[in-house]
Amino acid sequence: MGTVDFIANHEYMNRPPMPPTFLFAFDVSKPAVDSGYLALACSTLKSVIEQSLLPGMADERSKIAFLSYDSNVHFYNLRSILKQPQMMVITDSENIFMP
Repeated sequence: MGTVDFIANHEYMNRPPMPPTFLFAFDVSKPAVDSGYLALACSTLKSVIEQSLLPGMADERSKIAFLSYDSNVHFYNLRSILKQPQMMVITDSENIFMP
């Protein structure tokens, strides 16, 4: 089995390609914290982001989002214009939406 990739130039595009978007989900339950998984995952991801090792990170339009979960789902607003990060907690996991 094999694959063939074709790189389309701008003549074949109706609009510029979408920016790369990454969503990282972290289990923040007590067992995850106690096992050391969460600290290791966060430090690894931090170094990957700082070194721009994610594909497409050279594009200034790249987006990264984080969510964490235990019995609830937590979304984070980390925009640079904020004085401090914001966290939104979704307690109704039956009717969830991503902000």
